[in-house]
Amino acid sequence: MAHSTCNRNKGASLAAECHLEDWVKRNEADAKSFAQELRYLGIVTEWSSSRQVARWAYEGADATNALLWNTNGEMLPSTGYWRDILIEPPVSLPG
Repeated sequence: MAHSTCNRNKGASLAAECHLEDWVKRNEADAKSFAQELRYLGIVTEWSSSRQVARWAYEGADATNALLWNTNGEMLPSTGYWRDILIEPPVSLPG
């Protein structure tokens, strides 16, 4: 989910790492309420899968030296920070 104007301006480009970081923080903080709201609308979601898809997309962007969209149409190169942002949290094992 993104602000509609920003999403329109971003087009098919991936968001700059600062926006990715905000997206991850928001999803981690509000994942349960987002999932409930989306489920109410008939949309199935899983935060872990979304994170993996984002990682795949940023890996592809790095492989092709794609620029990342920033506010006001500025395009930035990846710094690789997305790897730290999208690192999978450790899995908790029962008992």
